[in-house]
Amino acid sequence: MRPLPRSHAILAALATLIGACYVNDMEESAGNGARQDSGLHVTIEGNFILNVDGSRVVTTALLADRDGASATHLVGLEVPGLDALVGPSLDGASGLRVMQTPDPDRAWLVTTRAGRLDVAPLALDAMTLGRSLTLPDIGVDGFNAANLANDGRTLAVARVWAADALHKVLLGDVDGGALRGAWHDLDVTGALFDLRFTGDGQRVVTLSVPVDGAGHFTASAILAVHDLLAPGVPGEARVVTLDGFHLNLLGVLTWAIRLSPDGRLAAVSGRDDAGAGVTHVVDLDTGALFGSYPCEGPVGFGPDGATMVGFEREDDGRSSALVVTDLASGVSETTPYGFANPVYWLSPSGKRVVVYPFAGSGLVVTDLDTLESSAVGGGDGVALTEFAVSPDGDFVYLVYDGGLWLLDLETAEVSALAPTTRGYDNINILPGGDTLVLSRDGTTRFELFDLVSASVVAGATLPTRL
Repeated sequence: MRPLPRSHAILAALATLIGACYVNDMEESAGNGARQDSGLHVTIEGNFILNVDGSRVVTTALLADRDGASATHLVGLEVPGLDALVGPSLDGASGLRVMQTPDPDRAWLVTTRAGRLDVAPLALDAMTLGRSLTLPDIGVDGFNAANLANDGRTLAVARVWAADALHKVLLGDVDGGALRGAWHDLDVTGALFDLRFTGDGQRVVTLSVPVDGAGHFTASAILAVHDLLAPGVPGEARVVTLDGFHLNLLGVLTWAIRLSPDGRLAAVSGRDDAGAGVTHVVDLDTGALFGSYPCEGPVGFGPDGATMVGFEREDDGRSSALVVTDLASGVSETTPYGFANPVYWLSPSGKRVVVYPFAGSGLVVTDLDTLESSAVGGGDGVALTEFAVSPDGDFVYLVYDGGLWLLDLETAEVSALAPTTRGYDNINILPGGDTLVLSRDGTTRFELFDLVSASVVAGATLPTRL
């Protein structure tokens, strides 16, 4: 058996439905600046994150007090010792999510309290919560979404799907863990559906849908680009209106906007008036339509922004085809798969796509240079629901059905590193690249797995009492 490779980039799988396909993107990673989606908060209950230097695992635990009453608390585990530090009670809060910043000791906790969005600074070194941000009152429904720029300086709070909201997007300078100055209103036409910051934090991109006189959504979409003159301060918008266009969306801030890693292009996907899948790509520098391509999304971009990957439905309605577009030439090529609703992951090198059926298993690896596909052998039909990838993009460590597996992308083979009886349910990796962080037993037991020796080197169980 070849030695296990060193790995330091984390790609935790998060699939989201928009129309006909799903996309995996980096979420729970330490040092997650290479993600194509910025600022998205990670669900923390029943899950865990690593801070950006890998010195602390953050999760939640249900803890009983001396009277026997139980409440959910934030809990931090120091790495590598895995000593537990119990944080505050989250009684009365729901929808617990964390947005990381470049500072390893600072994050933001996003929750819903009494039906209202609550955003509070979280000190990861001490596991303490600061004072919640004061949000303007915009009516009975209030804000329902938040997003943070990768540089941690600009926070957006938003009211999604509400064309008549008093404030649809507010931007604030939150560098240092508190609001500096005033909130700044971001002008949005119609109902907001998505909002993204470019990777450098210098631009914010919104996607909205106009409404008619009766308040109904129209068959069009508006993509607007704002340069940030300073943290939280938007400049004038460059606006593109896409007529005869029907977005396929689910949820709040739903990956409808896909940004190229270089921050040059934005893509939105849906269907045209004839029902055909289409992806519109906009040049963020000019605010002009770059091109329209025959595929559905959400799409993925190669690392240089020259290649775009999406899908189209086959005529039989029971299968899908991968669509690979060279954005320089505008040429799109397709290769079919034998299943519908594919979930896909684009490797960091941009050379391969790994695909499997939603709510199913059995991986297929496609080489984007040749468009040749190979069914992955071994592993008894695994899927990429939780995984980490090596720096060279050739190896993927994944948790599936309780076991730990190694996927070799070059040979398209899977081998077992730990049996399914281990009951692993989440995975992450330390920035040094030699050690996986694994959870089991409903994210109550944590283990450090050494990739060189292929063995567990430390373990700890979360406390159950204060």
